[in-house]
Amino acid sequence: MAGQLVLKSQNAVDNIIDLPDINFYINRVVADGGIIYDTNALLDVFSFIYANGISEGEVFSAVNPAWGIKYDKNSGNVSKLYSIFNESGDMIVTNGTIPAKLNSNLTVPSVYFAGTMTTYMHSVGTVSDVNAFGAATAYLVPQLASYGSSTTFALGLLYSKIDHDANSPSGAASPYTAAAWTLSRPDSNNTTLKSWTNFASAWGATGSVGSNVTTGYESAKPLSIYADSAGLKAFNNGVLVTSDVTVTQLQTQKNNLGFWFGSSITANGDQASSYFIGHFFENWVLVNTDSEKLTKISERINDKYYVVFPH
Repeated sequence: MAGQLVLKSQNAVDNIIDLPDINFYINRVVADGGIIYDTNALLDVFSFIYANGISEGEVFSAVNPAWGIKYDKNSGNVSKLYSIFNESGDMIVTNGTIPAKLNSNLTVPSVYFAGTMTTYMHSVGTVSDVNAFGAATAYLVPQLASYGSSTTFALGLLYSKIDHDANSPSGAASPYTAAAWTLSRPDSNNTTLKSWTNFASAWGATGSVGSNVTTGYESAKPLSIYADSAGLKAFNNGVLVTSDVTVTQLQTQKNNLGFWFGSSITANGDQASSYFIGHFFENWVLVNTDSEKLTKISERINDKYYVVFPH
């Protein structure tokens, strides 16, 4: 029923004190100059959160332009997405030579990135004491005649830039990198989306997953990943498709972690020349939770987006 939140489990009711408040979220967005773009979409995600007992302490960032967004109504340029939970997970859009724009031509709103390293998103704050994380990104790459020179498209990066720059500004970034996930193509001339592959790494790339068979862009849909001290797992529609148990987490990969979308880093922590081309719909970054919560989000992303936009 439109305009009404329905709690679907007793567990959600029992743990409601730890769950986000929809009115607080709406007021926070509006007070900052943003808007709730689609009230029904916001009600839907709150129902999902309540039904699955997802608490504030488990989510660093959860954003979607349909929920809370700040943008220029004349140009369509997007400047901020508001996280359902703590404002530390809000995403600031750095607009470069080609700004990120709100797109309403699909059946759901998206933020469209046109492919420049100068346009990307980063979290307002950071998260610490991270022993496990989960990430799920809903995005769509349109069929184009050319995608520029990059063979790797930056999706998510969970990285302690603060600690790297303070302790080892010219040194390796991997000891400070908790996770990275990307979309890659065989070469810079390749425009065949079915040959593109989602890759992910955890804990400084001591664990990594990705192959066109298991995590291909069209065959397996974009990646949902989960990592803890036991390994890195990748899910498609809630189903485990591949894993890597050879992981080692360092203390430097636990604290002051920020999140970036559409931007990656070089081996020594400088901004890389990679970019993202496509529609951004929704992203979750979970911390210190179990893989079951991540599988539920993976299923949600499949049902909300990839049934509508099949690869």
